[in-house]
Amino acid sequence: MRNVLPYLRGEQNVAFKSILPSSGSWDLYYHYPDVSEWFLGAGEYHLRVEVEEQVREIDVEVSELDTGWNQIGTSEISTRADSRVTISSESQCEYVFADAIRWSRSNYSCSKYSIK
Repeated sequence: MRNVLPYLRGEQNVAFKSILPSSGSWDLYYHYPDVSEWFLGAGEYHLRVEVEEQVREIDVEVSELDTGWNQIGTSEISTRADSRVTISSESQCEYVFADAIRWSRSNYSCSKYSIK
């Protein structure tokens, strides 16, 4: 079995597009893959989050990420909305892993980043 792991190197970016189907509070998660066997994470990942007409630039410290899903931020929307999350190699890391993002409806936020 072979695993495929998308990553960025050099001046590149990848965008994840999705639709938030209804109004309310939505939590954004980023999936950090298990790369411990061949990579020591250091530096920051740069994310650009666009929801409705809101844009937020977020730098995430790689050393603070857990393997698996990490809550990145929370967005309040007033109606169904398109979203775009761009992960770029503008970061300080040699490799930036672009595995997956997901949005989940939130009852409350415990995130340190607010996307407003």
